[in-house]
Amino acid sequence: MSEVLITTDIFFRYLFGKQDNSGILLDFINAVLTDSGFARVAKVTVENPFNLANLASLKESILDVKAEDENGRVYDIEVQVGSESSFSNRTLYYWAKNYAAQLKSGENYNSLQPVICINILNFSLLKGTYRIHTCFMAREKDDQVLFMNDHFQIHFLQMPLLTEQCENTMTRGLYEWLVFFREGNYSQII
Repeated sequence: MSEVLITTDIFFRYLFGKQDNSGILLDFINAVLTDSGFARVAKVTVENPFNLANLASLKESILDVKAEDENGRVYDIEVQVGSESSFSNRTLYYWAKNYAAQLKSGENYNSLQPVICINILNFSLLKGTYRIHTCFMAREKDDQVLFMNDHFQIHFLQMPLLTEQCENTMTRGLYEWLVFFREGNYSQII
């Protein structure tokens, strides 16, 4: 199949980065969450994607799409076309910036909400896995059942691993979104 430019940051900003399209964004976020076994959300609001630096010496970040749900959880949706060896570091940085930006001086740490990063990659970042959708969370090294909280979620959707067999290993909603991203056939998601 021919490569379609669906998975470019410009297209993603156009499709998901407008409040008028929040229903489409909500459907995609819910497809990712459901595929990982998390509860669906009822509403998302598109937010300003610019994480400006407070000091001249700090690095700024511009997200492809930033949103917040009805419970205050923050979503960072990124698309990366070209292979970038430092992408895992970049997504950690974006997660940290979004997490730290929630608190103002004097506010209680209990007010912090989860930050959920969803990364659509046109390359295979995670060597040694054939799973198209992976979700990383803060877990204890020797006891994988024990995890700190759900505030740290980083999802990777590795598009080169998408095959017809994936339809049997993931939820239908996410599979249809990924086929849409690959082929550009919007009738798949309507």
